[in-house]
Amino acid sequence: MPEDFFENYCISKPSKSAKNPRIKSPYESCKEVIESGQKDSILKKFEIYNYGNKEEKVYCCSFDEIEVKIKSLLEILSEGYASKERVDRAYHCLLGLIDTNIKERHKNIQEKNEEDKVNIKFSDMKAIIDRNHDMPSKEYTLYYMRNKFQHIAAIYTDNILMKEYELGMISHQTIDIFQQSLAQIYDLNEKDFYEFCLKIVPDNEVIGDSVDCELALLSDCLSRQNLENCYFEILKQIQQVIENKKWVFNKRMPDMKNITYLPSTIIDDDSFVKKELLIKRIHNNDNLD
Repeated sequence: MPEDFFENYCISKPSKSAKNPRIKSPYESCKEVIESGQKDSILKKFEIYNYGNKEEKVYCCSFDEIEVKIKSLLEILSEGYASKERVDRAYHCLLGLIDTNIKERHKNIQEKNEEDKVNIKFSDMKAIIDRNHDMPSKEYTLYYMRNKFQHIAAIYTDNILMKEYELGMISHQTIDIFQQSLAQIYDLNEKDFYEFCLKIVPDNEVIGDSVDCELALLSDCLSRQNLENCYFEILKQIQQVIENKKWVFNKRMPDMKNITYLPSTIIDDDSFVKKELLIKRIHNNDNLD
């Protein structure tokens, strides 16, 4: 690490310390190292990563370039035998590993849990790199579907909800309740998000926990049309935040009977033939929920 590193990057003393004592600014961290008297021994453990080569030293990398460089390294690590699909899926699985790590770290900070350290093991990364991703794994499927869901939800919020609000068709409270429900979905871990996808698409004929199941989820679940025209519309109209991540709503009817309603992506159709087929598909779904 160059001696003028902080000067070059204009890192100066912060105007005030962070409220959380576990969070330190670069200036405070550097000051603590210097005061420890171990600066030289500590700096020997670090070196700036060279994104270039032996001839051309490049010590920074743009966001546009980093994906290309990571994928090129994945190709090298696979000794050139990996297909483009395998490299892409390995890359997304690695991103999913980092997302999970960040989420768990934030959770520990919020819960003030200082004992459980959340680390990414090199063995976990190596397992992803070594795996044959030519057939999509559940990890890749879930990461892909989570990104797909969030992308569709963001477009629906910006292009539909906000436009309806501007036209006076819905209230700000409606948008707030909708976003609270989305926040709970975004916060799900891999297992719970997988179950969530199966719940809102009950007509997806899931049979067992296999590669075919992953392929079916990728091709059949989370249709943009069905999410926008059905599931999101239901969440908007119910005017109630989903509680305890159960994804169902309970309602007391005029005859005092309770009903449990599960919002789904199923769009109603007046065709009797289509409804019979829909019933058959739900019946063939071996996911009990």
